[in-house]
Amino acid sequence: MSTTKRVGLLKIAGSIIVLVAVGCLLVASGDTGSEQDLTLEEQIASCQTQLASLEQLLEEIRQTNLAQWADLQSRIEQMRIDHLCQATAVESRFNQTAEDYLARIAELELQLSGVREECLQEVTNLETQLGELHAAGLATPGEQAVEGPGPKPTPALKIAYLNTEDAFSVFTDAVSDLRHKAIDKQMEITKLQQDFMAGRISKDEYQNSSNRLQAELLQAQLNIDIGTIDRMIASPGFGDMRSDLQRLRDESQPVVDEMKNLVTTMRTGVVDTQEFQNRYTQVKDAFTQLDQLLTQAATAKIVQAANTVAFNEGYDLVLHVKNVIIYRNTEQIIDITDLVKRELELYL
Repeated sequence: MSTTKRVGLLKIAGSIIVLVAVGCLLVASGDTGSEQDLTLEEQIASCQTQLASLEQLLEEIRQTNLAQWADLQSRIEQMRIDHLCQATAVESRFNQTAEDYLARIAELELQLSGVREECLQEVTNLETQLGELHAAGLATPGEQAVEGPGPKPTPALKIAYLNTEDAFSVFTDAVSDLRHKAIDKQMEITKLQQDFMAGRISKDEYQNSSNRLQAELLQAQLNIDIGTIDRMIASPGFGDMRSDLQRLRDESQPVVDEMKNLVTTMRTGVVDTQEFQNRYTQVKDAFTQLDQLLTQAATAKIVQAANTVAFNEGYDLVLHVKNVIIYRNTEQIIDITDLVKRELELYL
C-alpha cells in the first residue's frame, strides 16, 4: 500500500474515533437527568443520529476500499494481458526464425536430391554404353575399354553417409561443464526417489524436495541451451546467423529470469503445490520452444559442415543415417561423421 493511501486511511480512522468519543460523551451526559435541557428520548435520538452517521462513514470507507481493490484487479489483469501479448510476439519471432532455418534446410535437401538424380542418370548412361560395347565385342567384363572416339566412361559414384545425432554432440561437448551439472541434479532426483521408496523420508518431505529438484534440473537444462547460444554468438563460424542467434538470446531472457525466480521461491519452501505446477509448466513450455529453435540452428550448421566436407573430399552424395539407410557396404559408402564433427569444432 502506498504512503498516500495509508495517510488517507489514518484520517478516516481518526474521524471514526472522534465520532465514537462524541457519542460516548452524549451518553455520559445523559446521566445528569434533570440537569440537562434535553429529555431522555431526545438524547437517545441524538445517539441514534450519531450512530447512523457513523454507519454511513463506515460504508463510505468500505466502498472506497472496494474501488481501490477493483482498480488493483484491473491493473493486474492489464499486466497479464500485456504479458500474453509480449509472449505471443516472442513466439511469433521464434516461429519465423524456425521457418527460416527449415527453408534453408529444405533448399539444401533439394540440391542434394538434384545431385542424386544427375548421378543416377550418369550411371544409367554408363551402363548403356558398356552394354553397347559388350554387344559389339569391344569390351568384356573385367577389362577396361580402350580410349577412343566417343564419350569417355563416367567415374563411379562416390557416396557417404552422416550420423547427425552423433555430430550434434559437438555442441553439447562445448558446454560439458553445464551438462555435468544437469547430470548431477538428475542423480539427486534418483536418490530422493530411492529414499522415499525405502521409507527414509515422509511423503511431504519427498514432495517438497522433488518439486525443488525438478525446478533446479530444468534450470540446469536451460543453462545448457543458453550457454550453447552464447558460445555460438561468440564464434566466428556462426557469423552468418549471429543476428538470429542474438535475437533468440534476447527473447529467452524473460524465461531465464522466471526460472531463477521459481528456483529461489522453491528453496524458501513457501509456495503452494498447485502454484508451483502452474509456473513450472509455463517455464518448461517456453524452454521446449527454445530448445527446438536451438536444435534447428545447430542442424543447419551440421548440414553446412557436411556440404563442406563432401565438396573437399569429392563425394557426390551424402545420405542421412536416420530413416534413410537400411543397409550399406562400408567399403563403398563411407561414414563422414567424424570429418563433419571436426569441421563443426572449427566453427566453435
